[in-house]
Amino acid sequence: MDDTWATRDLPVLDAVVRLLEGKPEVSMADIAAKTGLELDAVGRALMALEGPYVSNISKSWGFPPSGWRVSAVTPDARRAIGQWPTPESIVDQLADGGAADWLLDLLRQALGPGIPAPTEIAVSSWGSDPWSGGAYSHIRPGGSAADADLLGTPVAGRLCFAGEHTQSARLVYTDGAFCSGIREAKRLLRSPSVRLQFSPAAHPSPNALEKDP
Repeated sequence: MDDTWATRDLPVLDAVVRLLEGKPEVSMADIAAKTGLELDAVGRALMALEGPYVSNISKSWGFPPSGWRVSAVTPDARRAIGQWPTPESIVDQLADGGAADWLLDLLRQALGPGIPAPTEIAVSSWGSDPWSGGAYSHIRPGGSAADADLLGTPVAGRLCFAGEHTQSARLVYTDGAFCSGIREAKRLLRSPSVRLQFSPAAHPSPNALEKDP
């Protein structure tokens, strides 16, 4: 893919979508201020984006197009910058009780009205977690799975790392993160195996992870 997509077109698209959330149309000056790009670059980006991503541009004569105004984008524009509504983003916007009600309603629609209400709920917000941002790891072209294994290498035998990105067997999967935690528990306990013990308490006991006898 052309480098201008990442350095010019995508930043302009992101700025247009976000600016249109608060106003009916945005000017070239608005976009330039938000992206830090020159008007010439903004104009060329909009010409590249028009059609698939930007659906309504009011144009004036001359270039750079200082008088152009944008008033509409396509659904693909929101998908491209990750703003299209998803089940995860909907749950993130709901309070604990609202999320439970929403999911329970979906279950009853699919499986029948006999699904009981939960006795206890806990709602995570992976998409809005500032430490993850809803993201998972990705190996760039030129990299390899060995890079993930390298990230799981302890430092000085004392600083250990866990997470789906620290192992190559189940990269990007939840069970990869889970297994990496077990791996580091074994390493810290210097044990070939560990026993996982479930605790229903809100704050698990320090003894929830124990060595096998």
